[in-house]
Parts: sequence; structure tokens; C-alpha cells
Amino acid sequence: MGMQHIRLATEKEIEAIRDRSDLMPGHTSVLALDNDKGGADLAVVRNCYELNPVIYAEGTGDLRRARFLWPWKKDFWELASTASIHK
Repeated sequence: MGMQHIRLATEKEIEAIRDRSDLMPGHTSVLALDNDKGGADLAVVRNCYELNPVIYAEGTGDLRRARFLWPWKKDFWELASTASIHK
């Protein structure tokens, strides 16, 4: 079996775990990693990124502040794509 990638779970996979998961439409995603027995490992991810607080060192300029915060402003799927998660 070749290298596997994390992917979005199918609707059927999501329904199979609905009664034992904390699924919140619009606030969670379900990721899947197929195994070699025809099943998949599933993970419910809460779509919540929070920086609380951000504390800058004395003298940190605006450009450095913006550069530090920029990755946190990106869309979830842009972040997920860097972790080999496939839509």
C-alpha cells in the first residue's frame, strides 16, 4: 500500500459516528485516513483557531505584528492543505 493522505470523511462515514461524536455543523470537520482493511480512522476537528492573548515584545513594529498574525487569518483549508489533508 502506497503513502496514504488524510482526506475529508464521506457523508456515510460521518453518519456512522454521529451518535458518538460532538459534531457541530459549520463548526466541525471530519477527517479520515484509510486503513488496509477497508475501514478508515476518523477524527472530528473543531474549526476553531484562537489566539488569546497575543503579547508582543516592547518595540515590535506593525509589520512584524502583521507578519506574526498572518498565518492565523488564513482559511482552514489552506492550513489543512499544508498537513496533506485532501478535500
